[in-house]
Amino acid sequence: MALQENRTLRSLSTHLANLLNDVREEQIQMIEVLRSDCALPDDIRTAFEQQCAGEEYQGLTMPGPSNFTDVLLTGATGFLGSHLLAQLLNKTMLRVHCLVRAASVGDGQARLQAAFEKFRVFEAESPILDASRVHVVPGDVAKDGLGLPSLEAYASLSGCVDAVIHCAVKSNHIEAYSAVDSSEDSLRSQNVFGLLNILRFVVAGQPKAFCHASSLLAVAKVGEGGLIPENFPTLDEYSPLLQNGYSISKWVGEILVGQAVRAGLRAVKVIRYPSIWGHSQTGFISLDNSHNHGWKLLTTSARLRKFPHMDNQNGIAIVPVDVAAALTLELLLKDTAENGVYNMTTETAVTQRVMEQVMAERGVQAEFLPRSEEHTSELQSHHDL
Repeated sequence: MALQENRTLRSLSTHLANLLNDVREEQIQMIEVLRSDCALPDDIRTAFEQQCAGEEYQGLTMPGPSNFTDVLLTGATGFLGSHLLAQLLNKTMLRVHCLVRAASVGDGQARLQAAFEKFRVFEAESPILDASRVHVVPGDVAKDGLGLPSLEAYASLSGCVDAVIHCAVKSNHIEAYSAVDSSEDSLRSQNVFGLLNILRFVVAGQPKAFCHASSLLAVAKVGEGGLIPENFPTLDEYSPLLQNGYSISKWVGEILVGQAVRAGLRAVKVIRYPSIWGHSQTGFISLDNSHNHGWKLLTTSARLRKFPHMDNQNGIAIVPVDVAAALTLELLLKDTAENGVYNMTTETAVTQRVMEQVMAERGVQAEFLPRSEEHTSELQSHHDL
């Protein structure tokens, strides 16, 4: 098309120069967006500094994990979140306050019930959704004040919760990380601005422990021998390893949590999960699992018989959802667990060679293609990725 529209060398050169300028402008805009988003807002930084060192906060002490009575769980209707809720009910006596996007408590309870049925949590874990222990809180992490109806409701919740498990996430590996889309459902709104609202909640009222669900896809820097450092990233570590808007949003989130730690957030666990798949006992994973982008990408690729190129050396780590939930609770609730960043992984990983063998065993002839706009567009057109 460009050659047809630009038949002279001069016009073609001008066209290419314009394209390069557009790319540079996009890169400059992206850098400015990231520089802005990676700066912890002053109100959060000041609040953590005051809570840590201010005289009026000196009398406040944080109970150890073994003395927790109440936790706030976000993302409880998601794949990991629903299994976390089940294990919290089965393995602890904690009261669990679930922030659910719902019009009312009744609607929220119905959404929790539907999630347990969709992901077959009842079959695998046999939890009891006891209203005396599961408190539905209608709200939204992307809204100011978590979307709670009043300042009084916000203060009451922040005053009784000992710990926050933040699992709410938008998982979309196609959507770009953009300042243009400021809707409440965008990656930035849900994964970055939503995290900031959660940090504001963590620092409000009594001191709280904080567990943040991140991803190995948020890793921008790999050490010697392919080892991934378990530390908080910084803005200058931005690299091509962050391949899409989702991974960028989780990387930005880790930077913000790291800054909150330096400002005074004391009890924090950031867990970088690998790809989370079916329960170890049932193997079940919903075919309509909008919360597992990796699964959607796999099923769509299988239908097209075109897979993204995979690494034959490191591969993709996969962990059962119940194992991920159990390790999360052990890190959060064990008194001796150190604060900081944890990489969750497995001893073996799925490589392209493994996938080729699996496809061959099933008589499927599949291509493994390098990442390209054309392949991405084809995937997106065949499924809501």
